[in-house]
Amino acid sequence: MNLSGEKNYERKAFNLIEKYTGLQWRRLANHIEVVARRPNEKEKVFAALTDIPNRPDRISLFDVKSNESLSKDLIHELIHSIIWSTYLWDQRTKKIGLFDDIFADELLSELISQKIYIRLHLSKKMDYRGALQYGFETALEKIADILGVKADTWKLDKDARKSSAAAKNLRKDMLKKLEKWFREYLKNVEMRNTNALKAVNEIANLFSNIIENR
Repeated sequence: MNLSGEKNYERKAFNLIEKYTGLQWRRLANHIEVVARRPNEKEKVFAALTDIPNRPDRISLFDVKSNESLSKDLIHELIHSIIWSTYLWDQRTKKIGLFDDIFADELLSELISQKIYIRLHLSKKMDYRGALQYGFETALEKIADILGVKADTWKLDKDARKSSAAAKNLRKDMLKKLEKWFREYLKNVEMRNTNALKAVNEIANLFSNIIENR
């Protein structure tokens, strides 16, 4: 993999992924495969996909429009890959859950991705609302993919004004708790007191508590 044509840039990206996930690349059983979409292949819902949990070492990229989009998509998927490859390496067996293994995993991967984008000068600041929205939308898209339907109308930003007062308040609570939690996560992961595997469970518990208390 080469994100920008420079080995130093590539090495920095991998080092940042290790740093902010708290996981090591040596845990990967196989090399990462980047597969371009074939011209006759059917349209995909996602810009990029990691074959989880079966083959987390296999990444597919679709409709890459620029070097920047390639870098962002690939970094995001590499985070998925290192998390799920660690599960396989440790021979952990678990049932895939919608909330903790899709929503929380996607949300965490997006948060870590954004932090790395900033370090690589691909973005200027964190977008917690965008990360939360991405987590929900991706979960809904994967449900739609399983059901064989389109999820084009499930874009949360288009319907934000239609949210009820209770939903808006809940969203504010989630964003406030998410931002506070992620700042603590960054401190702890740099001190090697936590990692992305533990963080997925923490996110699930963080938001399940909000729902239970309302």
